[in-house]
Amino acid sequence: MRRYAADISSLAEEFQQRFRDFAAIEQEITLFPSPFSVDPDDAPHHLQLELIELQCGAAECRSRHQQLPLVTFYRQLDKGRFQEIRTFAKKC
Repeated sequence: MRRYAADISSLAEEFQQRFRDFAAIEQEITLFPSPFSVDPDDAPHHLQLELIELQCGAAECRSRHQQLPLVTFYRQLDKGRFQEIRTFAKKC
């Protein structure tokens, strides 16, 4: 029993170390596929204003997000208004 407990404890520590980086970028991982359901206050500072504008924008933008593949949706965003969000999407 003790042998298994030590092995399980070791595995748990290994998982925490390997997946620690995901915790650091969790907000960004969530933002990319669902920009309309993320609280702008939780988004990176350089994206907050554009994210608010996107979320408060026309219903057609939300509709396009639901209908189009993500890459196409982000590519169709206005370059002048959503430059930071488009750059963020390219990195993702």
